[in-house]
Amino acid sequence: MAVPDHMRLSELTERISSAVNYFFADQTFWVIADVTDLKYYKEKGYYYFELVEKDPGSNNLVAKISTSAWGKASQRIKLFEKETGQVFKNDINILVSVSVDYHPVYGLKLNLVDVDPNFTIGLLEKQRLETLKRLLAECAGFIKKEGENYITLNNQLKFKPVIQKIAVITSLNSAGFQDFQHTLLTNAFGYRFKIDTFLAAVQGGDNAKDIHQRFIDVYESGKDYDAVVIIRGGGAQTDFLIFDTFMLGRIVAKFPIPVITGIGHQKNETIVDLMAHTPTKTPTKAAEFIIAHNRYFEESLFSFQKAIIIKSQQLFGIHYRQITALSHSVSANVQTRITKLKESLVMINQAVINKSKSLVYRNLKTLDFIVNMILSKPKLVLENRRNNLGNEASNFRIFLNKYMVNQGSYLVHYRSVFSLISPANLVKKGFAVVYYKGKIVANADKIKIGNDISVLLSDTELLSTVKEKIKKNGKEPYL
Repeated sequence: MAVPDHMRLSELTERISSAVNYFFADQTFWVIADVTDLKYYKEKGYYYFELVEKDPGSNNLVAKISTSAWGKASQRIKLFEKETGQVFKNDINILVSVSVDYHPVYGLKLNLVDVDPNFTIGLLEKQRLETLKRLLAECAGFIKKEGENYITLNNQLKFKPVIQKIAVITSLNSAGFQDFQHTLLTNAFGYRFKIDTFLAAVQGGDNAKDIHQRFIDVYESGKDYDAVVIIRGGGAQTDFLIFDTFMLGRIVAKFPIPVITGIGHQKNETIVDLMAHTPTKTPTKAAEFIIAHNRYFEESLFSFQKAIIIKSQQLFGIHYRQITALSHSVSANVQTRITKLKESLVMINQAVINKSKSLVYRNLKTLDFIVNMILSKPKLVLENRRNNLGNEASNFRIFLNKYMVNQGSYLVHYRSVFSLISPANLVKKGFAVVYYKGKIVANADKIKIGNDISVLLSDTELLSTVKEKIKKNGKEPYL
């Protein structure tokens, strides 16, 4: 059997190599393709993978070629990851600059020269915008957009005046959580916190379900948490993609407890940041925000306390002056009344004296008459007249004593009455003076439920808030 014309395999591969070098030498090409079968040798910095193109309609491969990267190309991949926040991994769509190479043993392959981060950033931003559009479309009940801001059920919640009970979603041994906890527990104001951790992998796009489940665990715990904090510290910039997922954006937006993010990013906000109540840049900033929130409440209390003290001093001064003026007025009125009574008593005394003189004068006349009668009548008549005169004198003394006693009783009675009606004596007996808006009130019609009133007792002023009004329907107050 004749042997056909032939050549060695090396000769053929050499011809192929020459042809490839002829057509592709010193040329680079920008191509769009997907990465598959990636292998990375960290100790040498070598990347080996395949670039593939799929049919959009059937997802079948229409092109496939082996590719490698090392040296400067490896550095370009690292720069790509840093700029895009995207891990160089399988199934990502990239725009790369490649050169064509053929090796007689290893065959045809491409060498990566550069990778365009802007292309991937555009894709990631497109995916992010599509996710935001989907959230607005499918979650319209609790996510809205006003201008550039996203209004969610979560970011419309109100923080409690003091944040103390905190649920933290973080990873095991997270340096960021340690920073967060240290900042809270060593705060300069001595605030105390109750922190419960819900561990989850907070890096890597495939772990969104893990974080989602931790939110469910927080909700189903039944604990009345004041806030939920997502903590992420350390790791690569690429790990932020987990926080741009629809799943996490949706649950954060509708979560019934205020969510604070501290996921360690310094650039653009993630979707979770946009949906959350309060986004912060780092775990430490999240802790500082909580401390500042509590400090604001404490300072508000201090201000309120000072305002109460100042207002109380002002009211005390006003009412003290009013009571002093009233006391002086009562004292002056009593003195005036006593003076008038003294004058009346002097007049009465003078009247008694005058009356007595008149009686004495009349009795003297009678006595003269009796003397004359005695001189003209027997001793019996004289004796009768003497008895009559003694009776008259006795009656006069009795009348005078009773009159003076009655007038003294009236004077004592008047003094007792003025003492009883004195406001100082009334408040000592358990009565109180009610002030509303700085004025004494006796009728409660103007006072509404919820109004603030002050009640002045003998030595204390009570500041009160009206909780209930009970009408007596004209009946006497029950005492």
